[in-house]
Amino acid sequence: MDAKDALTLALAVIGAVLGVLNTWRNLVADRVRVRLEVGHGFLADPSNYRLFLEIRNLSSFPVTITHVELELLGSSDHLQIPAPLFTHGETLPVRLESRTACTVLAMPPEYPSLTDIRRAYVLTACGRKITGGKRFFDLKRAAATT
Repeated sequence: MDAKDALTLALAVIGAVLGVLNTWRNLVADRVRVRLEVGHGFLADPSNYRLFLEIRNLSSFPVTITHVELELLGSSDHLQIPAPLFTHGETLPVRLESRTACTVLAMPPEYPSLTDIRRAYVLTACGRKITGGKRFFDLKRAAATT
């Protein structure tokens, strides 16, 4: 194999690798990517305890959230938050632009104990179910048993 054939082979391999990487990048860019994080705390005074659900759109396009729900532990039952309170006054369905977030506030007294919740999830207009908070609720159950 002479230098000319080796150079041609090297450029062909580089082109093939770049083609695969570009295809992968385009597939990833077209996916719905939403992150749901769960936290808790007080608003203004200790009697105003809330559960916080932060919904973050990591996609390169807008995503519409249609439902915010909690999945109960030990069953297939779920609990929809019918009129979730958003920090910026949004209402469902809420449209999240690319790389933006919104926070839902829920009052635990309206719902079962935090130890009875398995995880939180949101549903998108395109039919995706995004789950989150499993570790948060696992830690709450572990702390309650000790």
